[in-house]
Amino acid sequence: MLIYIHVPFCRSKCRYCAFYSETPGPGAFEAYVEALLRELRPRAEALGPRPVETIFFGGGTPSLLPTPLLARILETLAASFPLAADAEIGTEANPDSLIAPGYAAELKALGFTRLSIGAQSFDEARLRLLGRPHDAAGTQQAVLAAQRAGFENIGLDLISGLPGAGTLPAQTRESWQRELERAVALAPRHISTYCLTLEPGTPLAKAADTLRFPSEEEQEAMFHEGVAFLEAEGFAQYEVSNFARPGFACRHNQGYWRGEDYLGLGPGAVSTLDGVRRANPPDFDRWRADPAAAEMETLSPETLALERLMLGLRTVEGVDIRAWEELSGRSFREACGTLPEALAAAGLAVLSAGRFAPTRRGLAVADSLAEHFLE
Repeated sequence: MLIYIHVPFCRSKCRYCAFYSETPGPGAFEAYVEALLRELRPRAEALGPRPVETIFFGGGTPSLLPTPLLARILETLAASFPLAADAEIGTEANPDSLIAPGYAAELKALGFTRLSIGAQSFDEARLRLLGRPHDAAGTQQAVLAAQRAGFENIGLDLISGLPGAGTLPAQTRESWQRELERAVALAPRHISTYCLTLEPGTPLAKAADTLRFPSEEEQEAMFHEGVAFLEAEGFAQYEVSNFARPGFACRHNQGYWRGEDYLGLGPGAVSTLDGVRRANPPDFDRWRADPAAAEMETLSPETLALERLMLGLRTVEGVDIRAWEELSGRSFREACGTLPEALAAAGLAVLSAGRFAPTRRGLAVADSLAEHFLE
């Protein structure tokens, strides 16, 4: 089983972000942890002693939480579930909070094994456009602090396809190449590259008419040239947006893509366990008042199989056909018809050895591949 913990606090809201978060008031961190443990204990009792392979703190900005509070959460998790000896314990972190004196070393002492640092860009003007609370020097300081603390498994997140505004030009393949070069120079073990999506209601979406975006051709070149560069530098692509040196892929995310059960805790967190999906309210006060309140949905084998297929098509390893057939109760050929063969003939996928997987070209259009199966 995987465990996801949503920490809903940010110092400020980034202009592109549609995830649930809010600015913490006095006493909010302590109140959050008390409510989180009130949610965790009865759910752990109901689930029984399920082995836990990964724990991931996301947000929001989990690195805003003081380490004594993180220690309380981890201690309660360890008392509630048997943790694998090699459990991956990771957290997202913003550079500005990670560089607080001693913070990275304290995370390491608590047992964290992986850090995902939200760099997003190394261009100061683009960071301001995105509303990020740090600068490029802060990202470098954060990586160095994590390395000095003894972290090996450090990831950097970057965003491509960034717009221009005023005198700032839209991102180009050349400027994207410089971003990747600066990231690689910091010697992370993992790099995630996400293409900017304008989510409705966000400040960037509202200002879209004033922004200049890279053309589709330019964004496609960013993707393909970026993949080639990162692989030449020793980072293997294992999902559309994720690249890792050998042995440093994010096991928690791999668990999602393979359809493993996961327990989500905190406001806005989602769980999928034994075919039942549970969604906590994305509202701190509502969740805190009743941490057991959630929307529940029983997922049919067909829904679970479709999700497994769609997620698998985003990964290099693709879909294990036998496992998919056991989950769905149908033969792969009966369910999908000739579509897999057609995609393979078009050079977008490979169908062989009991596995259906996208090619490099297919990964570039993973969403379109999924749409074919939805149709």
